[in-house]
Amino acid sequence: MKPRFERILAVVSPTREKQAALERAIGLGRSYQCPVEAFVCIYDPYIAGERFADSDGLAKAREALKASTGDWLKARLAGIDTGGVEVSTQVSWGSPLCEAVLARAAKIGADLIVKDTHHHPHLERALFSNTDWNLLRGFEDALWLVKPGDWPEHPVIMACVDPVQEHERPHGLDLRILDVAGSVKEVLSGDLHVVHAYPSISNSVLAITAIPGAAGFPLDVSEEVIVEEHREALDDLMSGHAAPGTEVHFVAGSPRDVLLEHSKIIRANVVVMGVVARGALRRLMLGSTAEQVLDKLPCDVLAVRAAEDV
Repeated sequence: MKPRFERILAVVSPTREKQAALERAIGLGRSYQCPVEAFVCIYDPYIAGERFADSDGLAKAREALKASTGDWLKARLAGIDTGGVEVSTQVSWGSPLCEAVLARAAKIGADLIVKDTHHHPHLERALFSNTDWNLLRGFEDALWLVKPGDWPEHPVIMACVDPVQEHERPHGLDLRILDVAGSVKEVLSGDLHVVHAYPSISNSVLAITAIPGAAGFPLDVSEEVIVEEHREALDDLMSGHAAPGTEVHFVAGSPRDVLLEHSKIIRANVVVMGVVARGALRRLMLGSTAEQVLDKLPCDVLAVRAAEDV
C-alpha cells in the first residue's frame, strides 16, 4: 500500500489574484480524501507594536486586519470547487513566513505543505523565494511547490532516483521517492517515469582535456563497469518497488542536465525529488543537485525527505 497524505496545509498569499497552490491542494485533498487547511499569514510592521509602544489601538488594528483577511480568504474559497473536501481556514499574524508555516504545519499535523512559487516573467519561469528554500530545508515531510501552468486530468509524474548513493543520500531516500511518486500516480491516475542519471567517463574526460594545461591521468575503471554498477543498482531498487506501468529512464550525463532535459522530454507536470539537509548546516544548504535544479524545472516540484534525514 502506497503512503497517503493525511492532512494538507495550503499556503495562501493575500497579494495574488490566482491561487494555484490552493486549487492544487484542494484537488489533492479530494483525491487523497484528506482535509485541507487554507493558511494565510499576515504581518504589517506599522501595526505590529514593535517599532512603537504597543497599544489597544494597534491590537484592534491587527484583529481588524486578520478579520478582513479571513473574509477575503472565504470569498476566494467560494470561487473554487471544494466539493468532497473538508476545507478549513486559518489566518495568523507573524513573521517570517517560513517559521509561521512550519509552526502551523506542526500544530495541525500536516504531512504535506502546498505553496505557490513566484513567477518571473522576464525569465519565463518561476523562481523560488527565500521562504521556499527555507521550507525545503526545514520541513520534515513533503513540500509541493506549485509553478505556473495548466494541470491536466492525468498528470505525468517524474521521480528522480540515485541508487548508487554517490551524493551521500540517506539509504531510504530513493524508496521514499518511489513510494510518494507511486502514491501520486495512483490517486491522480497519472503516468510515472523514473529517471536515473549515471556518469559518463567519456564526457568527463572531454571536459578535463578541454581545460588548458590540464594533466591527463590513467583511468582505473572502464565505462562499462560504471554502467553495469549503476544498472544493477537501479534494477535492485526498482525490483518490488515500481508501480505498475512505470517507465524507467537510464541516462548518461550529469544529474542536473539529465533531470532538466527529461522533465521537458516527457512533459512532466510534477517532479518528485529527494532533498538532503547536511547535518549541522541543515538550514543553510541542501544537496548540490537539488540546489542546481529545483527552481529551474519547468513544472511543479514535490520534495521529500527520508526518515533518517529528519
